[in-house]
Amino acid sequence: MKFYQYGRSMVEMLGVLAIIGVLSVGAIAGYSKAMMKYKLNKQTEQVNTLISNMIIYKNDFRYQNGDKTQLVPYYKKLNIIPEEMIKGDGDYIYDVFNTRVNVVYNNQTPNAPGAKPNDFTTLSFLLPESSVNSQICYNIVTAAKEFHQDLYLIETYVGASASYTGMHYGDSYCKQQNDPCIKDLSVTDMEQLCNVCQDKIQCTLSVLVK
Repeated sequence: MKFYQYGRSMVEMLGVLAIIGVLSVGAIAGYSKAMMKYKLNKQTEQVNTLISNMIIYKNDFRYQNGDKTQLVPYYKKLNIIPEEMIKGDGDYIYDVFNTRVNVVYNNQTPNAPGAKPNDFTTLSFLLPESSVNSQICYNIVTAAKEFHQDLYLIETYVGASASYTGMHYGDSYCKQQNDPCIKDLSVTDMEQLCNVCQDKIQCTLSVLVK
């Protein structure tokens, strides 16, 4: 008489579960990597759109009462902000990483003898205190670098005291002042520019058009 074994042994079941676990970990890692790549590409599109519009409309808001003018409400009315960046009716918008973004025209006069009024538009990103901080910063700087001919400068600063940690200037201004040029930004320069914001609270990356 022959006896037939029905089902699977415990060892076989554990082996199957182990294989499923390994495949699941690989699938999750692959999904996370693909999602990060998608978000970085999406953020690049958003940054490109915002900088392009800053350049196009830079003359439309000049000399506004010698003060700072929040431009996000005006940009919303002009319908030039990507819809997915708008969350509510405030002065801030948010990129694909939920990084808080602001656009301001500054015509304040610095508190210094003989100082002239400022005249620039600032696109500011309040970088998150997280492990993706540097990746977000590198991505924004890389996108902004493509506009080196039209930008005034790119800078990072920490805290409300505006303790500046790095400045690189657009073509016209770095030549005049013999300062670091945006177009010459290397990987090392980006690390120096961005790494200071790693794990910092209230660290801002700004892109200025003059």
